[in-house]
Amino acid sequence: MGARAVAAAAACIAAALALCACTGAPTAGPPGPAASSASATSTATVPAWLSKVDTIGMLGDSISNAVYACGAYPTGCPADTWAGGSNPKVDSIASRIAAVRGSRPRVVNQALSGGELSSMLPRVRQVVAAAPQLVTIMIGVNDACAPSVDAMTPVSQYTTEFAQALDELHRGAPDAHVLVMSIPDLTTLWKLGRDDPALVAQWKDRTTCASMLANPTSDAPADVARRAAVSARIDAYNEVMAQACAKYARCHDDGGAVHAHPFTDAELSSVDHFHPSVLGQRELAALGWHVLVRAGG
Repeated sequence: MGARAVAAAAACIAAALALCACTGAPTAGPPGPAASSASATSTATVPAWLSKVDTIGMLGDSISNAVYACGAYPTGCPADTWAGGSNPKVDSIASRIAAVRGSRPRVVNQALSGGELSSMLPRVRQVVAAAPQLVTIMIGVNDACAPSVDAMTPVSQYTTEFAQALDELHRGAPDAHVLVMSIPDLTTLWKLGRDDPALVAQWKDRTTCASMLANPTSDAPADVARRAAVSARIDAYNEVMAQACAKYARCHDDGGAVHAHPFTDAELSSVDHFHPSVLGQRELAALGWHVLVRAGG
């Protein structure tokens, strides 16, 4: 994650992951691991525009850079990214597109490890300059993973900055489709590790995502209220992104799929138990692909 999550700690729990719907594949809900294979996706169910994507632009933070997915490699694991990776075990969005179009799309990765939403704005221009047909966005964990509740990005600021990002994408690349993934539920990660003494010691030592993970074993009213405030802020960020995305015909929000995903320990990096593992990145790719297939034209 980043500045506040990864820069504030070079190792802790992993978090992550994914994204709206329209028309398309006749599936009832987000696919699980068994449905994640691009080879299992009939080209008849894939919107025509997806088979014509030759450039993907990536915006986000360390989740999109697959930090710690391939081991102790804090700068990221390009082959393992859910959006643009090449690792067959991840079966990324780019790999799935390659399966239906016959050749791999170019990937322009402007995700910034440690980045908050404000740091994404100048990177939008770099993505626009690449003339993409698809742009993926997964941002917001670092805005919530602050040293304290008071230090989290205000909802009003988040609203303004996300609207600016989508507006610039729309003006600079009006024909591009945009995939907006929701912010993971950090409460799920806290519950997953709070009873593990080794993880608790690690969190205390590195103060990763202190707004959520400080005093992880405490059920004191102040700590319960703090975690609730972080969860409420993430809910607000996700609502902001969904509402902003809904204003554009080619913007596809995941409907809270990533936020609702019940991440398991196997889906978190063994390095920091916060960032997604290869399996976690695969789940993000599957959730995102489900949205795109259902998005229609």
